[in-house]
Amino acid sequence: MLLGRRDFIVMELMPPESLSLGAPVCAPRGDFMRIEQHDKSHIVELEDGSRWQIWPGDIATTLQWLPTTELRISAINDELCSHALIDQEGGSRVRVIEASAAWPVAEVRQSLKDG
Repeated sequence: MLLGRRDFIVMELMPPESLSLGAPVCAPRGDFMRIEQHDKSHIVELEDGSRWQIWPGDIATTLQWLPTTELRISAINDELCSHALIDQEGGSRVRVIEASAAWPVAEVRQSLKDG
């Protein structure tokens, strides 16, 4: 299955008894968390202290989030982003990398240009 740049796959955590060889397994990051700080549009800090840098094309989605928004962190299969933050009530999803990581500038520019 070919994925466009705007598509991404969320890998859900599965119980060990349902796993078969070769199935992707994601380490749990915890239950739902609320936003601790979001004063910079491109950085979100969650109540567990984790900080996430939001994919530039997804920043507008986060502007609707409130401090009471419950988010889940899921590992994703994406060329440039490692995880997604998923709004549990509204269902919105944004792609992220850890705040301490750096975007590969040329690839980001090309991806945003391609749409």
